[in-house]
Amino acid sequence: MAGPLAVIGAAVGQFVHPGGFALSAFIGAGLVFVRVTDTCGRG
Repeated sequence: MAGPLAVIGAAVGQFVHPGGFALSAFIGAGLVFVRVTDTCGRG
């Protein structure tokens, strides 16, 4: 689910409003956090 959300955020940021990039940044930061801490809130 993270991939489609990142793409949607990038598309919204590019074509609708620059604030859409924040969604992609938030998803990316969450993925980095999960990888670094080796934890997952959904697990």
